[in-house]
Amino acid sequence: SAVELLQRETDRLAAKMEKQSQGYARTKERLEGDLARGHRKYRTGEVRRLNEEVRGQQEAARLLRAKVSEGEDAAGQKEQHRQQLRLQLCASQQQVRSQAESISRLTSDLEAVKAASHKVEAEHWRQHSPSEQTAAREREAEVTALAERAVRDEAGQRQAAEMAGHAELVLALEEDLKEAAACALSHQESAAIFKQKYAVAMEKARRLQGQADRLEEELRYAQQQLRDSRLATSAGEAELCELEGRYREKSGQWESSQEALGQLTDELRANQGLLRASQGRAGQCEGLVAALRLQTRRSHQDGERLSLLTDELRQLREVKPGGASKEKSDLERSLVASHRNHLTASGQQEQEVTRLAKEVTRLKLELTNSQIRSAHIDQMQEELRGRWAEELRTARREAERLGQEAEAGRAEVQRLQEALGREEGAAKESQGLKALAGQLSRQLEELRVQHRQT
Repeated sequence: SAVELLQRETDRLAAKMEKQSQGYARTKERLEGDLARGHRKYRTGEVRRLNEEVRGQQEAARLLRAKVSEGEDAAGQKEQHRQQLRLQLCASQQQVRSQAESISRLTSDLEAVKAASHKVEAEHWRQHSPSEQTAAREREAEVTALAERAVRDEAGQRQAAEMAGHAELVLALEEDLKEAAACALSHQESAAIFKQKYAVAMEKARRLQGQADRLEEELRYAQQQLRDSRLATSAGEAELCELEGRYREKSGQWESSQEALGQLTDELRANQGLLRASQGRAGQCEGLVAALRLQTRRSHQDGERLSLLTDELRQLREVKPGGASKEKSDLERSLVASHRNHLTASGQQEQEVTRLAKEVTRLKLELTNSQIRSAHIDQMQEELRGRWAEELRTARREAERLGQEAEAGRAEVQRLQEALGREEGAAKESQGLKALAGQLSRQLEELRVQHRQT
């Protein structure tokens, strides 16, 4: 019954270990599937989030490009207005130069007229009277005054025209400066707002960079823990395989021990049968010894009676020396035959007693050896049962420990996978924010360049 119980316990442990191995395999497949689904889900969500971020950034870039194009259009209009002003200024300058040339021509003509007039007047002066000369000198003075007045008027007109042109140019330049100042102010306000947004984004990027660095450190630590957990799981699986190998080896040893135990049991049964047969033979021999002892006592009694008869015969010989010889001889022969028979029977009985005593001693020795062997076999059976029971208890405890370690390893792997997913998401978000900060930096630099150009 103990052997059957041990065999049932062994079968139960083997089934339990096989079930645990299948459970480990199913759990591993489930974890791998969950990990793959998590990666796919994470990639899908991350791609969707990145697409949304890209669309938002594209929309922001479109708005910025629209603003830049508006600024470029305004700058083009201003440049066109400046070109028009330059053209008007050039035309005014050309007109002033032409007026100056005409004035210079008129002045030269006037000088020529004056010279001719002086010649005529001088000639006339020499030919006419002093009164006429005086009148001529007065007319000449009047002409000179008129010429000077005409020159002054032309100079004033030219100066007025130049001042009017300069005033218009100054007004236009003031309008341009006002518009440029307003545009520069709007650009400065936009740049200040953008700088503020950029500073906020950079601060957020720095914070996220710190978080990303910390998360990367935690990610490396989690990955190291995950690798350690996988190594521990692999070591546990290897240990489980080793335990299964040891279990199979122990099962083989158990089967061989069962065979040896069966042989010992058969030998014990045979020895017990021999022991019972030896006990029966010993009882028979003891009965024979008792019967032979009884016969020996009877033989001793017959010997004593024969001695008595011999003594009586000797006495009769002494009393009747000349008695009947025939009776005497018959009696002597009968006594001698009785004595010989008694000696023969006594010798045979003593030999039989000696043989039976040796047989009894041998049977007792065999009985003792059989009892010792039976006790040794019982002790071996008890030792084997105890040893296998202890090994089975150890194997059960080891299997339970490995099961608990495997459960803990699965829980740790699941926790690390969740932490890894969260940290990878944070790292992706940090990378997206870094890209956004870089894009904002480039846009700010472009705005600065455009502002310097305008």
